[in-house]
Amino acid sequence: MQTIKINPRKINKYNLEFIADNFKEKKVIVYPAETIYGIGGIASDNRVIKKIYKLKKRDTSKTFIILVGSFCMLKKYFFVNAKQDKFLRNVWPKPFGTKRVRPTTVILKSRGILPKVLEKNSTIAVRLPMANQWGRDFLIPLIKKIDEPIISTSLNISGQKPIDDLKNIEKIFPQVDLVVDRGKLPSRRPSRIIDLTDIENVKIIR
Repeated sequence: MQTIKINPRKINKYNLEFIADNFKEKKVIVYPAETIYGIGGIASDNRVIKKIYKLKKRDTSKTFIILVGSFCMLKKYFFVNAKQDKFLRNVWPKPFGTKRVRPTTVILKSRGILPKVLEKNSTIAVRLPMANQWGRDFLIPLIKKIDEPIISTSLNISGQKPIDDLKNIEKIFPQVDLVVDRGKLPSRRPSRIIDLTDIENVKIIR
């Protein structure tokens, strides 16, 4: 296991390149998302997906959230009509904007490019990171460098409380390839989840 420490107030471009390269090499990585630490990897590789399920001891009937770096990337992997696009541009502000919003995950119909194990009834939960400093300076640039969606699931054994301090991470997840450590994260609400598959009947899941 390798650990890299990063300063959330000043992201080093070389660190960003290094982390992106590890994702591209199909490694499983612990990294700080918007609200909590996540465990993930590139969403296109079945071996990465299976390893994350195994590490978390998660039932394969429960799917993962994935992150995209732009609307362009979203539309490559998901069907998005004009009304859905308009809705998303209200809940996913421009990455370089200043509006503060709660992270919002939406469920959309997949184009079938990503592995079927990520789908539930042909849909996948997906999020564009929110427009705060962390999303703007780290998550979105990272995903754009990787150039494909990444898996984002909470850093925990399934059913247990998410881990917010990486002090003993090697004892809990010894098979993780890389840990991106930005220190103990402040307590925040998890992302809300909205089912957007039927834009005429939008459903709040969480």
